[in-house]
Amino acid sequence: MLPAPRILFTALRYQMDAHRANPANLWAGGLGMFINNAIFLAGMWGLIFAGKPQNNSILAYYFSLSFVVMLSWGGLNFFLCGYRRLGDLITNGELEPLLATPRPVLGLVAIAYSSPFALGDLIMGALGLIWVGFQFGWGISARSVLATGLSGLGFAALFIGAGSLAFFIPRGANVSQFLIESMLSLTVQPSGKIFGDRGRMLVLLTPAAAAGMLPLDFVEKGTWGSFAVALGSALLFLSLALVLFRVGLRRYQAVSLIQARSH
Repeated sequence: MLPAPRILFTALRYQMDAHRANPANLWAGGLGMFINNAIFLAGMWGLIFAGKPQNNSILAYYFSLSFVVMLSWGGLNFFLCGYRRLGDLITNGELEPLLATPRPVLGLVAIAYSSPFALGDLIMGALGLIWVGFQFGWGISARSVLATGLSGLGFAALFIGAGSLAFFIPRGANVSQFLIESMLSLTVQPSGKIFGDRGRMLVLLTPAAAAGMLPLDFVEKGTWGSFAVALGSALLFLSLALVLFRVGLRRYQAVSLIQARSH
C-alpha cells in the first residue's frame, strides 16, 4: 500500500512547485511558525528548567526531542501534507476522484494538500540540531538526524491510521485531527524523564512512543539495539495503519459502488 518511490518523488516535486508558485505565502507562513516555535521553546524552558537545576540533566534530551519532532513533523507536513489531512479527504468526498486513476492512492493523497507553515518547523528543527551539536556534542546531533527518520515513520503511521478512522465513524475528520494534535502534544513532552516509569508507560501505549520517546532512546543510548527497537515500533505502527487504511478503503469503495448502482 505504500506508494512507489517514483510516485513519492513525483509528490515531492509537485509540492515544491506548489510552494514556489506563491513564495510570499510560503515565507510568511514559515516565518510565523518559526516565531511560534521559538515562543513555545522559551515557554517550555521556563516551565521545566528555569529555577529547577534538578532538571538540567535532561536538557540535552529535551532539546534533541523538540528539534527531532519539529524536523520530522515539518518534513512530513511540508512535502506530504495530504497524509495529515486524510480524514478531511474521506469525509469531504475528495478521496473518491483519486480512486479513478491507476496511480497508488496514498501517493495521490500525499499531494492533495500543502502546508507552507511547515517550513518554519523545518528551519527551526534543522538549526536546532546544529545548535545541539555545538552545545552537547556532534554525536548526539548525528544520532538525532537518524532519529528524525524514525520519528517521521511514526508520524506517518499516526497520520494514516488516525485519518483512516474517517472510513468507519461519523465526523471522522474531527476525531482524526484531535488524535493527531493530542499525540503531538504527548510526543514533545519528556514525560518519561519527568514522571518516571509511569509517564514512560503511558507514552509507550500510544503512537507517540514511535514518534518521540523511542527515537530519543536511541539518541540517548547510542546503541543499535535501541535503534532496532525504535525502527521496529515505527514499522509496526505503520503496518497497522496501512492495514486499517486498506480495510477502510475497501469498505469505502463498496459503499460508493452500492450508491452508484442504486442510482
